[in-house]
Amino acid sequence: MAKPFPRARLLLNPSAGRGRTANFAEKLQSQLGPMAGSIEVFFSKSAEDLKQLAAKSRRDSVDLLIVAGGDGTVHHAARGILEEPLGTVPTLAILPLGSANDLAYALGLSDGWWQKPGWKVAAIDHGWIQLNQNPPVAFVNGVGMGLNAMVTIRSRGIHCLRGIPLYTAALLQSLLWDWRNRVWKVLVDGQPIPEVEDSRGLLALSVLNGRREGNFDLCPGARLDDGQFVVMAVRPMSRFRALGLLPSLITGSFGNGKGPILMLDGTQIVVESPEDIPCHADGELVSVPGDGINKLIIRLVSKGLPVVVGPGFSSS
Repeated sequence: MAKPFPRARLLLNPSAGRGRTANFAEKLQSQLGPMAGSIEVFFSKSAEDLKQLAAKSRRDSVDLLIVAGGDGTVHHAARGILEEPLGTVPTLAILPLGSANDLAYALGLSDGWWQKPGWKVAAIDHGWIQLNQNPPVAFVNGVGMGLNAMVTIRSRGIHCLRGIPLYTAALLQSLLWDWRNRVWKVLVDGQPIPEVEDSRGLLALSVLNGRREGNFDLCPGARLDDGQFVVMAVRPMSRFRALGLLPSLITGSFGNGKGPILMLDGTQIVVESPEDIPCHADGELVSVPGDGINKLIIRLVSKGLPVVVGPGFSSS
């Protein structure tokens, strides 16, 4: 019986999931055997090394690139295959073994999906983010600016938690230390957001391709293959009101587009600021205070990335 993919590579980040991934190498290779005629295994030494290994996989015409780890690991692998100009983009498969698995969640990939029937291949959207005049950076799940990026920064200093507890603790730290309005000019498909232009600025801005950010289910209605981003703008509010919204943030009913939360769709978002814009892409920091980044251009590419999805994947 022919296997779905002639040639595959498995990339592992030994530090993903707080060090759990390296222990699974041989076991994973055996479990994944039915998917491909051959599977080569590579361990990355750094984020840049992971990116280069993924880029080489595209140049080498690998059919299936399997990435074991969390959203950060997947981000660097996706950058490698999407930013590499040579060769055909391989199908990306994610083994969700990290601290945050937002993209895998949106793709319907549960723990151990590769040992279960029903997975298939679909084409999803991805994005590019340009910081000032720098070369654009590829991303898949989403981008977060302002308070959202500061939560990511705070999470790097918390080593005893994972998943929602980790990001809830980081959010509470940001409520204390990073709570400030940022006066930004925001254009969505060339049009300003009137409510933002007329307000005292923004606390945070998310550009979502997937539904989750930092393990929080911000926009359950977001679809990875519908040809548009969901833009979520968080207008000024008190810390007390923000704490009141925390339960809905955890349960996935936060993004209802009411009150201080604005939601709209778009394919190109431009953000300009008189000061530095802290920003993460797929949970990986791409700009922090002090970098001098004060303009971001984010654009969508429709169905440019083939991926493995689970039977529960909701297509548009």
